[in-house]
Amino acid sequence: MILGQIKQEQYYVDAITTIKDYTPFHELVGHPLEILKINRGASSNTRITDSSVTLDIPIKGPRDSGLVHVTASKINHRLVK
Repeated sequence: MILGQIKQEQYYVDAITTIKDYTPFHELVGHPLEILKINRGASSNTRITDSSVTLDIPIKGPRDSGLVHVTASKINHRLVK
């Protein structure tokens, strides 16, 4: 899957929406948040298959930075986070 396509997927959209609405996260990293490029290299935690997704979304703020870990699986053809 191409990185541009990942940003269109529901699991990515839901994760970003959750981050943007989660006040404790903003208190830690500061505001505004910058969503950085997902690493798809050999050491990356990004795994996308037909039945599951695991990825780390790098986030940077004025105070700190970190990774948001996303894990989702398909059950009965629906993605469950």
